[in-house]
Amino acid sequence: VKLELPELRELTSKMKRISNSENQIAKRLNETGNIYETDIEEIKKNREEIYEEIRKILLSLSEME
Repeated sequence: VKLELPELRELTSKMKRISNSENQIAKRLNETGNIYETDIEEIKKNREEIYEEIRKILLSLSEME
């Protein structure tokens, strides 16, 4: 079975971008001991982006015969 889902490529790309972003937040937190409201909002937004991509993938899979 060959599975072609562009949504998987999109999810992988977003997860790499989000990982880099959140690593920068963690680095700043470790250096300063502070986390900012903007950092928390970014993490929440990132989580929602990942969930949305997963929903797309699950929908695509459910439509397959």
